[in-house]
Amino acid sequence: MTRKGIDVSHWQGTIDWNKVKKAGIEFAIIKAGGSDAGFYTDSKWEANYKGAKAAGIPIGAYYFVGKDCVTAAAGKADAERFLQILKGKQLEYPVYMDNEAQPASAKAGITEATIAFCETMENAGYFVGIYGSAVSGFKERMDDTKLTPYAHWVAQYASKCSYKGDYGIWQYSSKGSVDGISGNVDMDYAYVDYPAIIRNGGFNGFTVKNRKDPGFFSDASSAIRENEELGYKKWAKRLTKYYGLMEKYFNPDLFTVGGGVSRQSEKFLPYVDIKTPIVPAKLRNQAGIVGAAYYASTKQQ
Repeated sequence: MTRKGIDVSHWQGTIDWNKVKKAGIEFAIIKAGGSDAGFYTDSKWEANYKGAKAAGIPIGAYYFVGKDCVTAAAGKADAERFLQILKGKQLEYPVYMDNEAQPASAKAGITEATIAFCETMENAGYFVGIYGSAVSGFKERMDDTKLTPYAHWVAQYASKCSYKGDYGIWQYSSKGSVDGISGNVDMDYAYVDYPAIIRNGGFNGFTVKNRKDPGFFSDASSAIRENEELGYKKWAKRLTKYYGLMEKYFNPDLFTVGGGVSRQSEKFLPYVDIKTPIVPAKLRNQAGIVGAAYYASTKQQ
């Protein structure tokens, strides 16, 4: 899937969100605040949040950190300020840390600050991500090998994004033109169904009871398959959604399907469409216990 979106701040002035919606924009990432000029809330944050919501446009938010955000303590403090701005709101797209202002020479510190920022947001129940340029951001300013667990929003103004890692949103232009907005606006493509993941996962102000689509948590269990008399192919669609969430959020190397149902893995695993390898446990119902014990023993050797 590909969805077309924009990202905006006070620089776009007063936006007519109904016109933006009619222009075909499917999501918006809105600046909430930052620490690059003191600590502040963007002057158009509230108006943009309310306007986009009223127009029915799913939204995310970003926080522009300042040049001094180069330590874990600074990253945590910025995240806590971000949380205060977001309090009481619901966002269908991730909440991002925008790393642009810090000096590239502080790469190690920026990486530590980013991890602390993301961990603080996650602990508060948010689906967090990182914004940065494909080159000056994720390559030169951050140690991206340590940031793979978090959603990536990559900026590269070109006909194709050359970033080699996984990313959910590509900011492809800073000179877009959209009805309802005066002047240029940043343009984005989203490749992940964040609204489904976030609503169904209970992130960003949503609760699990609000989810409408099946496919997460107990709705994907073997017991539900039996109770609802689902065929294996139909059940595999729910498993795909569930494992897709786990894949995006935890970045695992491997999924192992345990329990008695693993004896029938050939009936449903071929239809589970995810990137991470997924295999049946060879020990069936004992896989969890034995596997955990084996893993613990290897770590102690």
